[in-house]
This record gives sequence, structure tokens and C-alpha cells, in this order.
Amino acid sequence: MKRILVFLLFILATETSGQAIRFTYLTADSIRNSYLLEENWLFYPGDDTTARRVDFNDSNWEAVGNPDLDLESKRATNFKDFNGIGWFRLHIRIDSSLILKPLTLGLRHLGASQVFIDGKNISRYGKVVPADSFSSMHPKSIPLALVFSSAGDHVISVRYANYDAQRNLKVFEESVAGFHMSISPANEDIVEYVVESRMITFILMLLFGIFIALSLQHLFLYLYHRAARSHLYFSLFTFSLSMLFFLPYNSYASEFPDFRLWCTFLVQFAALLACFSLSGFINDLFSHINTLTPKKNLGFIIITCSVLVAAMLRLVDLGLSLLAVVLVVAMAALEAGILVTAAIVTKVKGARIIGTGILFFAAFILFVFILGLLGGSLAINTNNTSGMIATCFLAAAILSTPISMSVYLAWNFSAINRDLKNQLQTVKDLSEKTIEQE
Repeated sequence: MKRILVFLLFILATETSGQAIRFTYLTADSIRNSYLLEENWLFYPGDDTTARRVDFNDSNWEAVGNPDLDLESKRATNFKDFNGIGWFRLHIRIDSSLILKPLTLGLRHLGASQVFIDGKNISRYGKVVPADSFSSMHPKSIPLALVFSSAGDHVISVRYANYDAQRNLKVFEESVAGFHMSISPANEDIVEYVVESRMITFILMLLFGIFIALSLQHLFLYLYHRAARSHLYFSLFTFSLSMLFFLPYNSYASEFPDFRLWCTFLVQFAALLACFSLSGFINDLFSHINTLTPKKNLGFIIITCSVLVAAMLRLVDLGLSLLAVVLVVAMAALEAGILVTAAIVTKVKGARIIGTGILFFAAFILFVFILGLLGGSLAINTNNTSGMIATCFLAAAILSTPISMSVYLAWNFSAINRDLKNQLQTVKDLSEKTIEQE
């Protein structure tokens, strides 16, 4: 009887031990495009270099599932105070269809890491060392080639450190303290990465170059003729637009986590500067026709105060600041639309030129704002026709305002030159008549 009991306990223990290991099954079909490894990860908050071994006993490790270690998620129990070094392990089961097939690992994080597959070190990003000599690095999802020579069970082990996790949460409200990992077919992933990198670089740098050139041009025009403040506001507006492309590009391209976070942090301030300068530009041109308020530039004052409030909120609460930025953008677009429409109705010279771009931009912003209030999806999928159309409208909305403003300023400059020439000719004619009379 005792032998039977012992045997049954042995069988139960064996089954329990087997159930403790949760495998992620990978086949050629499951990773046809890209497969996010965000389930079944085990985590140990500490440093044990033997954890790289395949036969390491990780049965008492915490099952965190997703290795992102989101400090604000409901899963954040034992790792909510994570701010150091730890190990992750993932047990995977490779199908025979993946034997000797070229694959890639993609990794994204704000810390430092060493990746091991079956105990072999295949990559190192930054320095996973004590805090005094720690060095972080963002892998940018650069494809890391690998091949599995046999089917069956394998182990991915990651030695990971992030001594800035709590600071990132407090300063930048970045709650992801861990990493994201994906596995993909090598050829498709490398081609997609190269094409995406080139397209992002080309588009963002092209737009940055256009807007920064316009900004410098009109800044010099203002410096040589300071009475024309519209050039200053337009210079600030195009500069802020250039930053809305320059900062995200640097956040995308840089391998330095701190620099990426600061670029993302400053994007909202660039958007607020765009609202301030757009309001200043429109009020400088058309506030004299405002009959709705006793003070001609009241709208500009309200926008300026709103910009300052939103900027201060960004230093306190990210959620409130995002809402404030959206409201300020909507207010600036609405004010621009009202003043330009009034200028067109009262037949102010040049109002139709600038109104074409600004009204289109204002209508687009207000449409997006209303869609967001109604709970509609603001995501754009460029893989289908509707997504491509939405992308084209977005590009047109972004470019319409600075182009129309630039055309208006060019028209205004040429109109002033024509008036000066006419006045000069009039003076010459009068001088000649005076000389003849004498």
C-alpha cells in the first residue's frame, strides 16, 4: 500500500512539474509575418549568471507573462518597484518546419540586455552591470539573425538591467521598465526594416528641411524689417512644425534612451508653440476686423494663456496635459477659421489666399477633435485604401497652412513692392511737373 501511495505521489509530482513549464509553440505559420513573444515569460529580480543554462531550475520564478514590466499595469505586483537587474526566461518549442530556417529577433527596451539562446550569448546591448557603471541602449528592433538547428525545446534567457525605470516613470511617465521581443522570418523582416527606415527618414527629414528653411527665411525677413511681426510669427510657426518632425525622427532613430525620451517629451511643447504662433500670425493680420469682442486681440491672449497652462500641466500630469494640448489645438484652429472667414467675407485683400490653407487645416483638426469626442478610432492603417486616403488628407492638412501662409506673405511682399514702385513713379512725375512749372 505504501509503495502504491509513493508511486502515485511521484506521478502527481511529475505531472505538476511538467505543468509548471509553459511553452510558447513556434511554427512556420505562426511567425509568417512577425510574432510577438509576450506570453509565458518567467522573471527573477536579481542577478544569477547560471540562469543562462538550459537545465537551470526556474520553477520558482514569477510568471510575468509579458516581459515589458509595465509598472502601472494590474500585473505589476512583485515588480512594481523594479529599478535594477533581473533575468527573464522563455521556454519555446520549435516545430520541424523552422529547422535551419533563417529567423530574426527584434528587441526594444530602454535599459541594457544580454540575450542567450540555449545558453549561447547572441547579443549585447549596453552594459548590464551595477548601477555605477550601467549603460543603457535602445536596440531599435534591428533584426538579429538566428537559426535553430533542431526542433523541440529551447530556452531564451535575457539578462536585463534598467536602473532608470523609476526615474523614467516619474519624469517622463514611461511605465515600461522591461522589453519587447519579436521573432520573424529573416528575409521579410530585414526588407521591411530597411524599407521602413528609409521611408521614415526620407519623409520626416524632407518635411523638417522644408519647414526649417521657411523658418530661417522669414526670421531674416523679420530681422531686416521688424515692423512686420507676421514674419516672426510665421517663422515660429514653421519652426515648431519642423520640430514636430525632427523630434519624432530622433526618437525613432537614436539608440540613446534618455535622448529618445527627451525628444518625445518636447513634442507637446512644439505643438503648443505652433498654436501660439498661428494665433499670433492670424491676429496680426486680421484682428482689426474683429467685431465680436471689445479687445481686438482677445483671442490671442486666451490662446497664449492656454498654452502656458498646458505647458505647466505637462510638468505635473501627462494625462491632463495631453487633454489640454488637444483643447488648445482645437481652440487655435477654431480661432483661425473664424478670423479668416471674417476676412474673406469682408473682402480683405489676400484673405482668400491664406484662407484656403487655414480653413482646410481648421476643418481637418475640428473633424479629428469631434471624431475623438464621439469615440471614433483615430488609428490610420496604411495597408488599405481608406488608410492611404486618410494619410493623404493628413499630409495635405499639415502642408496646407504653411504653404498658404507662405504664398500670402510672398503676395503681400510683392504687393508692397508694386505700391512702392507706383508711389516712386508718382513722385517722379510730380517732380518733373514741378521742374517744368519752375
